[in-house]
Amino acid sequence: MTSKISDLDDNISTKSKSNTKELNERINIFNCVEKIICSLEIDIADNGIAIYNSIRKDDFTNINPTYLERVLYYLISNGIKYKSDNRNSIVILQSVHAKPNLKFWLETTG
Repeated sequence: MTSKISDLDDNISTKSKSNTKELNERINIFNCVEKIICSLEIDIADNGIAIYNSIRKDDFTNINPTYLERVLYYLISNGIKYKSDNRNSIVILQSVHAKPNLKFWLETTG
């Protein structure tokens, strides 16, 4: 899973840099995650997954919104898809400021 996330990150970075700046927008990461959680609401309920969005509400990034939504959707939906049948599954999304960068991670117990 770690290598897939690393590959996704490289892919996003490459595509983001190759896009014209017109496609990049200032995106609130918390709101983007909430939007995805809402779109997966039925899957979350059907699978009994607890999702904790601990992204700070004031965290923003400049990126193509489509790419960000795709990556976050992929990560969250995989946390649901590959849940454990033997325990309560949790998906936690967090952000940490490590100047000059904003670090984001997702943890699952699935």
